[in-house]
Amino acid sequence: MVCPWEGCGKGVGGSYYLKRHMRTHTGEKPFKCSFCCGKAVGGSYYMKRHMRTHTGEKPFKCSFCCGKSFNGAYYLKRHLRMHTGEKPHRCPVCCGKIFADRWRLKRHLRIHTGEKPYICRICPYAASQKCNLNAHIAVSLPSGFLCPWCQKSFSRFWLLKRHQSVHSGARPFACRSCPYAAKTKSNLSAHIKQRHPSLNTNCRKSFTARGHLRDHTLVHTGERPFRCPVCPHATTQKSNLKRHMTRQHRVQL
Repeated sequence: MVCPWEGCGKGVGGSYYLKRHMRTHTGEKPFKCSFCCGKAVGGSYYMKRHMRTHTGEKPFKCSFCCGKSFNGAYYLKRHLRMHTGEKPHRCPVCCGKIFADRWRLKRHLRIHTGEKPYICRICPYAASQKCNLNAHIAVSLPSGFLCPWCQKSFSRFWLLKRHQSVHSGARPFACRSCPYAAKTKSNLSAHIKQRHPSLNTNCRKSFTARGHLRDHTLVHTGERPFRCPVCPHATTQKSNLKRHMTRQHRVQL
């Protein structure tokens, strides 16, 4: 099926995908966050991924045993390129540069096109990157980003957004182990560390003792500290090493 939107012509695999694609043109965002953070997206997959920012769930784990995990397959795929060194996105303007991420290529292309999409709302200044616009606002405009409630100013928009939860009372980051909810992700992390020290921050699995959590963490890190003195075999737990010694080498520890 082909998108009927004028000037698009993109082909999709069926009516479901066409309907989802059309939202990129219409701007429709029917899926709203149930944590009252105000976020709305155009597809159920994106909402499911967004919800993990509140729950802390990160089911996509790095296969290179670096211990990192992510809330979406896209972020894991992007992270894996750090290990493999893959850079699939090449500049089409023949400057020879290649990039690991599509957004980095898109940002680089503005050097060739001269595009400056980030425009200051106060003066004619325009920038090719958002960070440059933020720096301009912080240096050139003393007021920065003003809070509409208390007129407090911030040098970054995300700082203003975080501050506004003080006025709105919104607590979008909920703890999965108790009724506590936090205004910021860092506050939730501090709460978990203080109140639920036996909760694994990678997979959110909880344990009755810190020792059990320590043993379980080895599953994520890939570390095998208990090594067999006879052969190269290594295990994550001492009990597994004892069982190995008994079965393979007929040695009782």
